[in-house]
Amino acid sequence: MNLSHIEEQLHIPVLDGLGLFDRSRAKAALAADPKARARLRKLHADLVSEYTRAAAKCLPHRAFLESLNQEQAA
Repeated sequence: MNLSHIEEQLHIPVLDGLGLFDRSRAKAALAADPKARARLRKLHADLVSEYTRAAAKCLPHRAFLESLNQEQAA
């Protein structure tokens, strides 16, 4: 799994969480650049696909917690 995009894009959710990311300016910038908007839509679709595939390989939450319990008991 290649998650190199995280290093480049981690600042956006952090700034957004702090209330420092101006969504209206981002929307205006994307509206002015259809190629960038298309690139970002494709990136988003690719990430959703990659994360969906990764999630399908993971244990369900309850099974994961039970596995931690089993490790603690051992």
